[in-house]
Amino acid sequence: MGYLYIAGAALLPLLVLLPHSRGEDEVGLLAVGGVAAAAGAILLARQGRFPAWSLHLLVALATAIITLGIHFTGDAGTPLVAYYFWVGVYAFYFFTPRQAAAHVALLAIAYGSALEWGPGSTEPLRHWVMIVSTIVVVGLLIARLVSQVRDRAAEAAARAEKLLLAEERTRLILETAQEGYLAMDADGRVVTVNARAEEMTGWPRAAIVGRRVSATLLPERIRAGFERELAHFLETGESPVMNRTIELVVLHRDGHEFPVELAIAPLCEDGAWRFNAFVHDITQRKRDEQRMREQLEDLSVIADVARDLSSVTDAHAARPAICKAASELSAAKVGLLFEPDPRGQELISTAVVGAPIPTIHLAFTGAPSGAAAAFSSGQPFFVADARGHPAVDQRLVERLQVASALWQPVLRNGVPIGVLSVAWEHRVAEVTERVASLMDLLAAEAAVAIERADLLARLEAVARTDDLTGLANRRAWDEHLPRELSRAGREEYALCIAMFDLDRFKAFNDQQGHQAGDRLLKQVTATWRDMLRPSDILARYGGEEFVLLLPNCPVDEAERVVERLRTSVVAGQTCSAGLAVWDGEETADELLSRVDSALYDAKRQGRDRSVTA
Repeated sequence: MGYLYIAGAALLPLLVLLPHSRGEDEVGLLAVGGVAAAAGAILLARQGRFPAWSLHLLVALATAIITLGIHFTGDAGTPLVAYYFWVGVYAFYFFTPRQAAAHVALLAIAYGSALEWGPGSTEPLRHWVMIVSTIVVVGLLIARLVSQVRDRAAEAAARAEKLLLAEERTRLILETAQEGYLAMDADGRVVTVNARAEEMTGWPRAAIVGRRVSATLLPERIRAGFERELAHFLETGESPVMNRTIELVVLHRDGHEFPVELAIAPLCEDGAWRFNAFVHDITQRKRDEQRMREQLEDLSVIADVARDLSSVTDAHAARPAICKAASELSAAKVGLLFEPDPRGQELISTAVVGAPIPTIHLAFTGAPSGAAAAFSSGQPFFVADARGHPAVDQRLVERLQVASALWQPVLRNGVPIGVLSVAWEHRVAEVTERVASLMDLLAAEAAVAIERADLLARLEAVARTDDLTGLANRRAWDEHLPRELSRAGREEYALCIAMFDLDRFKAFNDQQGHQAGDRLLKQVTATWRDMLRPSDILARYGGEEFVLLLPNCPVDEAERVVERLRTSVVAGQTCSAGLAVWDGEETADELLSRVDSALYDAKRQGRDRSVTA
């Protein structure tokens, strides 16, 4: 629109310079050109800032300007009438047919007015009919052509979008597939590969595209056979290696071989052959098969499992190790360990291997449960068809997606203390004698391992607890503090620590006796614990010194907490305290050193006070 205004304005001075009738108002024409030029400049300067409806006003304005220009020429047959064609073409090109018709109607009225009241034309009606009808015909032609072009463009865009979507879906499927994919041309050269194939072979896409598959991915001993089969298929259209899954060995980029399942699907497009190869790495499956063969051939694995369980010293790793051994020895999908809760009302899964599921609760009464049956009877309980079995919890069967299951009681001195369970994904008709004996032995080892794990857990708790006060000891504090600093750094919250020291505690011990001193420490810590949040960590740092960690606690709130604790000391004793807020960068030792200095300042200033570093 702006460029049309500028172009129309630029032509007016040229028309004034060319020979013309003497009755023409040249000043008026130039003024009209100036208005058009100004309007065009404004449109170009503020393009994109006009609402859509304003375009109709601008087209109507152009009609008015043209009509005014015709008036100044004094001749209704002036060449300026050609400007009306600009308006018509623009309207039919950019607007709807109804809107364009409205603008042509306005144009016809304006031109008719110029012919009726303006001087110069001897045949106004003939001029009007010819000009208006020509504009309508040209406009309809333009509208038709524009409609056809837009329809074809829309169809092409729709086809392109569908093609792009299809290609994108195919690409996403191939890129996210768990199988490797590569495409070869008729010469056996790689055209493309997906991410899994890159990972599987070690060859990045840019490095393998264009290479011959046989020379790059196949061991030398089978290259000739592969190329022979490829050539035979191109000649005859038949080959035993096409459209079926075969097993062969593939070369990794680093030189090692690994087994795969390969399926090659040939595709002919426009006379050119393309071979889509889907590759599944079966290394793990082969290893599993080999492991099973070794386990079946050598019963010494029993001693290996027992030795492995006896060597577990981590209290948290013992139970998963038992489940892992059970699932491996029985070739089962899932291994579970159930133990009774402290109240003796239900069995709780304390370890699960092979299935990412939450903790399982099985009540002794109510719904049927194979684990409860084995625990109550002290005898193994096997179900070949777990689905629909009346003595099996069907919710658990559905959750684990298993077909058969075995529950082996774990006994200590003949008394059940848990149930070791294994479940198979596919139906197992019966438990073999070997598996039964392995599970019995493993259950005995599990009883020992569980007892050892519980003892280790108790020892671990004792090692991190102060005997006198029951608080965390210095060892536990040294483990907690770095973790809390890391958490505070990640979550970006304020963290304060305080250090307390009972004033003149040695004198109190000397006067009242050590037993009174111990009672004082117990009373003070019991009082303090009741005044703190569950997330706060109070520890006995040594002697009469205590440290307090206040996560997510601003320094002003921490000062109030410290004062509240410090002034609650019983038996007429006083307490000094130092407080520091972590600056976000210093180490645990640096922070402790700073709070220790604050405590020393409190002592030096007369005790019975707190100082913030």
